[in-house]
Amino acid sequence: MTNSEPGTGNFVHGTVLPADRRTAIEHALTAAGPAEPCSAHAGRFALLRSVAGGDPQTYVELDGCRRIMVVPRPGAGGPVIAQGDAVLTELIDKP
Repeated sequence: MTNSEPGTGNFVHGTVLPADRRTAIEHALTAAGPAEPCSAHAGRFALLRSVAGGDPQTYVELDGCRRIMVVPRPGAGGPVIAQGDAVLTELIDKP
């Protein structure tokens, strides 16, 4: 698949977050409620992973519906869908 095909995106940047920002994001993710019905298209996404690698992987829509999908390690159940908010987006988006 090339970046010119529908449904693909462009990698913008990756970083290791400082401990205080990582903790704030973890609190915002823990506080997220169930996903609300929404049909808005998200154009920006973030993938959050442990510095050590591995699971879980957390995908966050940074616009649109602002849904969150946590994909646990294999054998630990299916993905969990939740609802993010502007605070979570700001924490992730902060330069």
